[in-house]
Amino acid sequence: YGMDIRERDHWGYWNPFSGLYPAPANYFNKRKYNSIDGGNRHAYPDGSDMGMLQSITYPTGRKTELIWEPNTFSKLGLTAQRASISDNSFFETLEGYQDTIAHQTILRGKRTGQILETSCNIWISQSIQFDFSQYYPKGIISEENSDPSFNTCITGWTSNDTIYGPAHLPYVEITFPDNTRQFIRINKYSFNKPISIRATQRGMYKFKLKNPAMEWSGYRPDLCGLFYDIFEGPDCSDCGRININYYTLRSSIAKDTYPTGGCRIKIIKHYSGNDTIIKLYNYSQEGRDPNSPSSGVLTYIPRYGSITAKSYQPISLRPNDCYPFYEAQTPVITLTSHPIPTTLNGGSHIEYSKITENIIKNGHMDPLDPQRADCHETIYEYITSADSDCADIDETEYREYVRADMLKLTSQRYKRGLLKRKTEYTDEKTITDYLYDIPDKWDTPLITGSLFTVGDYVDMHFLNHNCAEYGSVLAYKDYGIVKYRVIPYNKRIEEIRTSGEIKANYQKYTYADRLYSSNNMANAPISYSTIDSQGDTVTLYYTYTRKNKIHTCVTTKQGRIVDAYRNEYNTKSQLTARYIAKLTPNRLPLASSYGLGKWQFITENQNPALYQLTNILTESYQYDRDRLVQVTDETSGVSTVYLWGYNGTHPIAEIRNATFANVTQCIGGDYMVNQLYNSYTPNIDVVNALRSTLINSQVTTMTFKLSVGVTSITDARGIRTSYEYGPFGDLKNIRDLNDRLLQTIQIHYIGEYL
Repeated sequence: YGMDIRERDHWGYWNPFSGLYPAPANYFNKRKYNSIDGGNRHAYPDGSDMGMLQSITYPTGRKTELIWEPNTFSKLGLTAQRASISDNSFFETLEGYQDTIAHQTILRGKRTGQILETSCNIWISQSIQFDFSQYYPKGIISEENSDPSFNTCITGWTSNDTIYGPAHLPYVEITFPDNTRQFIRINKYSFNKPISIRATQRGMYKFKLKNPAMEWSGYRPDLCGLFYDIFEGPDCSDCGRININYYTLRSSIAKDTYPTGGCRIKIIKHYSGNDTIIKLYNYSQEGRDPNSPSSGVLTYIPRYGSITAKSYQPISLRPNDCYPFYEAQTPVITLTSHPIPTTLNGGSHIEYSKITENIIKNGHMDPLDPQRADCHETIYEYITSADSDCADIDETEYREYVRADMLKLTSQRYKRGLLKRKTEYTDEKTITDYLYDIPDKWDTPLITGSLFTVGDYVDMHFLNHNCAEYGSVLAYKDYGIVKYRVIPYNKRIEEIRTSGEIKANYQKYTYADRLYSSNNMANAPISYSTIDSQGDTVTLYYTYTRKNKIHTCVTTKQGRIVDAYRNEYNTKSQLTARYIAKLTPNRLPLASSYGLGKWQFITENQNPALYQLTNILTESYQYDRDRLVQVTDETSGVSTVYLWGYNGTHPIAEIRNATFANVTQCIGGDYMVNQLYNSYTPNIDVVNALRSTLINSQVTTMTFKLSVGVTSITDARGIRTSYEYGPFGDLKNIRDLNDRLLQTIQIHYIGEYL
């Protein structure tokens, strides 16, 4: 491949060519326009996975392989659809993105091997390019009226008109499918550059070469005879050749699907020993149809920091006017990217509305085989910039043919990328729909973002014609300013609906604020509803503390309260007490009497009825050095104590039917509690001694291997169970107190080896 990835711009496009090699990215250097290579910024699928992770090999010998493929799209985001050519951000049609196969046919004006007629079938709109650069012998014809040269050997060459006297220059006659015709003269304005025509009709295009060489005459027979000899001689094998370039689509899908920069994951393979599991991803609108268009959406048209210069000719045929149409050069553009405006305007330029995931087992790679793939298929559908009200907003005041120097952009990226539907094929087909509530604050002022270059080339050379419109056009280099509106928003789920052939479910959330709120608890639901196994709607109502902890939770069914609890916390938001409601099944309280779903935060004075309802203390909690050390069951009076080790990361003892004060005294006071807490190798013998001192308590002790897991548990009976791990932290064996093997764990993955 041999091209530095740094030579691609932020879209995955190559920078304009200068000479034989790509020019390195430099957004502020002056550049000249190159009519042949300089404008090509189309996506380059080959090498799109450069720099992407290909495989991971784990110390256990397991391996993961990742296979990538180029991004594609078939739709434009709404912002891109509304882009006007006056935006000057994109001067190409989608034709440039299509996955095509290049074709060439030729005309040949040389007497030897002469080809005066050819044709091609065109089935998709495109530009047909005629290359006249080989027609005349190289180095002996110029576009200047200089002597001595062979220019005068071609009748009409030195004239400013295309027709000189009774003899015509060589020209190509193009007959369109509707039998209309167009002519291209091979003159001093076209002989050294490609000339294009737009082919929008479907059908047969016919090309004829007229006056190929026979009409030459000149004023210098001594020179022109030599010219003719060179043209017809064996040393100029390509003289008289006209290359006509067009393309066809690589596949039927290519008419609707276009490649673009970057790549996406295609296959993930997991290997473990002889077992393999493969995840295959498809990005088409219909995952099983190979001819289905891509589900990709091009969010933005590439925005480049350049202007366009436009030339024209009058179409009048008055004697002193320029010759019309055929001599007119199409608008010339230069594309030099500045990444700042688009980059800051939010996110990737490619989005996918549908992704199909197949989990392939038994080594089969064909997702179209329902016996092998159907039971492991999931289809994900996402919100993209092609959905209404999700595209970004461009408030720039554009002017025709003038590059905007004050961009006003608003990103709505926060509305995109959300899963809106998931379809699963397992033992049944289930469809889950997701609805979102995203209030935002639109009355937000624009803020200044950054500078960018507006035009950054030196000059553009137009036709050297006697009309005043032609000649060198002086370009300018200037800077523009990007202004952004950054929209604050709340993003939260509103409904989840699941329907299946066997089961169905429904979940709904409500929130305290229907409009945008800067409250850090704005995304915390105040109610959650679902359907139970009897088909009744069950709703849970929540209130919170100011530090995002659940304060109260009340469950209702058929208008009655069926469950309720209240949590209380200390200043560090640690749970200190849990209260419940004492409810009688035949006398359940009415939910409407407790102001449920009205407040996100409550106090006892604000809702005394709810406090009185949840007045049964069930558990209390005690902390030491921010670690839970005692839980008391207030209904039975039994407390459970926890001792900590390994620098407070793991509990090393659970003592049931004891208090933290008693345990502390029995093991030697606060000093020993701190020693155990801080040690990475705590003395478990000290803890085990509690079995004999606290004879009415049940003591369970644990040891750990940090970053791996528990290595032993000795229960209240004194029976020890040990756990053994492999060299990479995977649990291998479980043994009893006599070192007898209780269980061996072996991990395998679904599938056979490939």
